[in-house]
Amino acid sequence: MLEFIDFVKQAFSWKAGKYKVRIVIESPDTFVIKDNECEFSLTAVDVDFLEKNKELIKLDYKNQLVPQKEEDFEKANWNWRNPELKKLNK
Repeated sequence: MLEFIDFVKQAFSWKAGKYKVRIVIESPDTFVIKDNECEFSLTAVDVDFLEKNKELIKLDYKNQLVPQKEEDFEKANWNWRNPELKKLNK
């Protein structure tokens, strides 16, 4: 388990810059998704905040094994960033 946690910490992939996102949904029914492409930017400060989440990974896995009512349960307070999503026009 510790090797897996170390791998997850090393696999942290956010970098400062602009990201493009495309939402793809598969279904047996045919439909059209509107506004399924957008972009957002992360600053170096955003990445620094997200980087702090690495220290919470082990705690998060432990919490999945410990019921919330137990005294050993310690809530992970994740560092979230909420960048503005900009729709990309086609």
